[in-house]
Amino acid sequence: RTFTAVDDKGNSSTCEQTITLNRPGIGDIQMPPFTAPIECDEGFSTLANGHPDAASTGYPFVVTVSGIFNLQDSYCNLGASFSDGPVIDVCTGTYKFVRTWDIIDWCAPSATLHFDQLVKVGDFTAPVVTCPAGASGIPVYSTSPFNCTASFAAPLPEVTDNCSAWEVHTEILAEVEVEVYNQYGQVTGTALDTVVMRTIAWNAPNRLVSGIASGDYYFRYTVEDDCGNSTTMYCPFEVRDEIEPTAICNSGLTISIGGEGVARVYAADVDEGSNDNCGISLIEVRRNLFDPINYTCGDSYSEWGPYVDFFCCDAGETVTIELRVTDLSGNTNTCWLEVVPEEKARPYCYAPQNVEVDCGEVPYGFEATDTLQLQQLFGAATAEDNCSSVMVRELAPVVDLDCGAGTIIRRFQAVDAFGNLSLNLCQQTVTVSGVHEYEIKFPADADAVCGVAEPDSVIYEEIGCGLLAVNHTDEFFSASGDECYKIFRKWKVVNWCQYDGESDPFVVGRDEDCDNQPGDEAVWVLHRPGGYTYIDRDNDETEPNNVPLAFQNVCNGIDDFWRKADYDGGFYEYTQIIKVYDDIDPEVIYTQPDPFCSYDNVECTGLVELPFQIDENCTPDDLAIKVLLDAGGDGIVDYDLQDLADGAFDDFTLTGAYPDYQLNGRFPIGNHAFEVQVEDGCGNVNSERILFEVVDCKAPSITCLNGLAIELMPVDLDGDNIPDEGQMAIWASDFIVSPAPDCSGPAKYSINRFGEAPNVDSTSLIVSCADTGNLVVQIWVYDGAGNTDVCETYVLVQDNMNLCGSGPLEVGVAGVVATEEDNTVEDVEVSLSGQDNDVMMTGADGLYAFGNMLEGYDYTVTPMRDGDYLNGVSTYDLVLISKHILGVQPLNSPYKIIAADVNRSRTVTTLDMILLRKLILSVDTEFSNNTSWRFVEKAYVFPNPANPWVEDFPEAISINNLPAGGLVNQDFVAIKVGDVTMDAITNSLAGVEGRTIVGAFTLQTEDIALKAGNEYQVTFTAADIAEVAGYQATLAYDKGTLELVDIIPGAAREENFGMRYVDEGLVTTSWNQAPNSEQRTANTEMFTLAFRARTDGQLSQLLSINSSITKAEAYNREGRYLDVAINFFEGAALSSSTADKFELYQNQPNPFREETVIGFYLPEVAEVSLTVSDITGKVVKLVRLDGAKGYNSISLRREGLPAGVLQYTVRTGEHTVTRKMVITD
Repeated sequence: RTFTAVDDKGNSSTCEQTITLNRPGIGDIQMPPFTAPIECDEGFSTLANGHPDAASTGYPFVVTVSGIFNLQDSYCNLGASFSDGPVIDVCTGTYKFVRTWDIIDWCAPSATLHFDQLVKVGDFTAPVVTCPAGASGIPVYSTSPFNCTASFAAPLPEVTDNCSAWEVHTEILAEVEVEVYNQYGQVTGTALDTVVMRTIAWNAPNRLVSGIASGDYYFRYTVEDDCGNSTTMYCPFEVRDEIEPTAICNSGLTISIGGEGVARVYAADVDEGSNDNCGISLIEVRRNLFDPINYTCGDSYSEWGPYVDFFCCDAGETVTIELRVTDLSGNTNTCWLEVVPEEKARPYCYAPQNVEVDCGEVPYGFEATDTLQLQQLFGAATAEDNCSSVMVRELAPVVDLDCGAGTIIRRFQAVDAFGNLSLNLCQQTVTVSGVHEYEIKFPADADAVCGVAEPDSVIYEEIGCGLLAVNHTDEFFSASGDECYKIFRKWKVVNWCQYDGESDPFVVGRDEDCDNQPGDEAVWVLHRPGGYTYIDRDNDETEPNNVPLAFQNVCNGIDDFWRKADYDGGFYEYTQIIKVYDDIDPEVIYTQPDPFCSYDNVECTGLVELPFQIDENCTPDDLAIKVLLDAGGDGIVDYDLQDLADGAFDDFTLTGAYPDYQLNGRFPIGNHAFEVQVEDGCGNVNSERILFEVVDCKAPSITCLNGLAIELMPVDLDGDNIPDEGQMAIWASDFIVSPAPDCSGPAKYSINRFGEAPNVDSTSLIVSCADTGNLVVQIWVYDGAGNTDVCETYVLVQDNMNLCGSGPLEVGVAGVVATEEDNTVEDVEVSLSGQDNDVMMTGADGLYAFGNMLEGYDYTVTPMRDGDYLNGVSTYDLVLISKHILGVQPLNSPYKIIAADVNRSRTVTTLDMILLRKLILSVDTEFSNNTSWRFVEKAYVFPNPANPWVEDFPEAISINNLPAGGLVNQDFVAIKVGDVTMDAITNSLAGVEGRTIVGAFTLQTEDIALKAGNEYQVTFTAADIAEVAGYQATLAYDKGTLELVDIIPGAAREENFGMRYVDEGLVTTSWNQAPNSEQRTANTEMFTLAFRARTDGQLSQLLSINSSITKAEAYNREGRYLDVAINFFEGAALSSSTADKFELYQNQPNPFREETVIGFYLPEVAEVSLTVSDITGKVVKLVRLDGAKGYNSISLRREGLPAGVLQYTVRTGEHTVTRKMVITD
């Protein structure tokens, strides 16, 4: 090729190019890359065998002047082909094979080129890893609630890969500060080092990590896919303590205001163990503040701080304290409590000065125990306190006065507004000196008229200290003139503060004025200090009024008194003569009695008990009473009831003593009259006619047939000569077994259906088709006095002739609910279920009845009664159940055994006794797993009466396919649970069973004089415990004086006491001997009560036995009843021999004003007499009784007994003991 170049001047030049065209050869071919990798997720074309085609792996090519030519097709003389070797799997989704290229030069066929290419298809890219998805920011994990490290599941990162699966290897990294050392081993500084804290393999069963402390960390995720491609990612996270501390307040915090009126409470005092998992930094407190306007703690609070203060104004108020706990990470929590600050600082008491007085200086009627009077006379105590107002209260004084002389120790105690008592018990001693000075005026002789005021009595005045007692004895003499009788009244005056109890009295003469006219004027006896006694006309021995008629004896006419005696014995005697006149008749007083009932249908007599009174103004002890009878009340006296020889009215008695009498005897029905004639000791006579009537109150006895069967007969009601239905007449007399005698006969009878009102004229009853089956009827009997009785029976009304049609018959079911001993049970709910449903309650007769029931159907009759659990239950039931359990004395019927199964366990065990005792003690008020009554079908026969649970006994009666004619006698036996003695009250007509008391069981303890503040152990022993099977009672104590601290067991254990009513001062007790227990000896310690005395007192006045909760009773080994009592003895505990001896105890209380109790102990049963006499020996009261073995007591009232010292004597056949007692006004 020639090229010519010409410029703009025309100059030119040429050059040549030679183009040579060569045929390509094998040497000109360039091969594709030896390794041809293809990503598995790339899009590439494949061959039929699925291999990538050459376009994806590369063709051999030739570089020419015209460009690059791939040998996809032949190029000139050159051609290429390939073949693939077998596939080799490398990893999941990755494989390789060898592709062999064959290159041929068609112009030189012998020149052939072979080339092997490695083709790899698969995953050659590392996974893409990002930190776990979640909330914005760095993840934070909190520590655990109970330790300062975190436990969590390490999250997985977000991973993507183009082809294959991958594995995540997780590490938790922490940067820690480490020391840097030089070549000499010296620390030259610190540097951060990365430490692997935890490693989690890709195949770990879980990704939980624990024990990671607070701080900054990294997750290092290394993700490797199945083909070995890997990526590492660092993801930061934090562990922080985000758990609030646990704040615990001391709920039992008690705050007491201090002596200066301030109390400081620190946070540590309020803290009751607050805690935190990582540690507490700070504990602070605050309180709500006092509102001085409303005087309350309001809603504002103090600042948080290490303590809070309390002041007097807080005492008794409710204050809120808050406790705030802050942990090391700044988390906080609070708790709060309410406290009522107490003001416990005790006040101090100051007593008045001691005082000494003469007994004459104290006012008349001075009462040493009257604290108000003591304060007026001897001053009051004062006191001071730290915080509040304070008052002083005076305790009961300790009085040690003998006849007004001695000491009075006044005791004071200060108490502040919060009830705090003074630490000291301040006291004042009042010393009273004794002086004997008194005046006695003996009365002159007198005339008296019965019924008019008594003649003058002795007058006396106690000027100094003394205890004068006056009594007299009367000796009666026949009249010497026109009077009725004379009384020689011997007056005795004793000053018990002087008299020695033995010396003879000082006798005051009847003619002390020496005028030879004995008894014509009163005589004064003046006792003065120094031991002198003056006899005078008046009460002033210095008054010159003593002018005797004759200078004889001691009357000298010179002294200002009659006589003077050097006598200091304190016992004076004087005789007064009284002439008594009476002309008034005695009077018989009565109330017209209601008619008396006769309950005797044989003798037709009734018991008459007619009370009357006699009013006699003069000689009540000398009355002569005569009783006459006007039989029939016709005005004619027929009998002298006190002088009958023919045996008529031989049971008549006149009983009583003046002024109350009673006429007693049996008298025939009708109107009668008593004539009571009375003559007094002065010959005055009166009589009174008393009308009375005896009426017939006894209904005729009725005995009915137990059922009667009748057949309905055809009756033509419409006159067409065709029977319309069946009827039959039944008569009341058909049911009468035998007529009973009656005093107001002859008897009449009536009949009515059950539930209809009775009618005396209804002597018969027409029954019809409506009555078929069992018809319950009532048969009434009437006598001429209006008395009635009834019996219930039934009529089986039969329709054998089918007069009533072919429909179902109406029948009935009835029965009686009664105990094993045939005592009918009231208030039982009897339910009928089945074709008909009905409920009825049994009455006192225990009867139930359901009528109008359809035959052919099924019915069930079920009785039920619950409540009144204690009915019939006592400790003696426990005695018998215990004997049954131990086989000593098995219960003799299956019904009693069922009654003993209190917990319904189908056995009788000690647990039943425990539950029953809890009921007796009022610890429980019902049975938790049983009703109070159970019922058994009466017709049921127990296969083994000794074990009633061999099979289920029927407690309901099932009637299947009720037949025509019904069922009548479907009776039940009622069982009172817990009552094996069979003494429960079953109906309103049953009276409370009278129990014969054959003696007393005595608990003995020492009578202790109690001092306030001291504790005492009161031990109770039982002398005759070996003879006792068991006992129960309620122990009562004065809770104002005694605080029960503990009960210490003896023979009676903890389970023998009930504490339900201890806040009322009552403790219940129940105890019984175990049948096979070791025989207990006399004076066995039963139990001990530990008391704290709140005030002074005498134990015997504060502790007693009663039946307010648990009835007080005991049982001897034969099962007979005993009283339960406490014997308070003096001095040391009883010896074993004491219990076998006769003992008379000091009366309690002594002295007394109104009533006292005299106790005595008998070694055996005996007749006992108690006589009370004055110091002269005159008997003023006599009581006779039958004494039981053991402790006995007599309650003695003041009526008729004079003040002063009396003697009481208890006599048996072998023993006589006397003690003294004092009665005060």
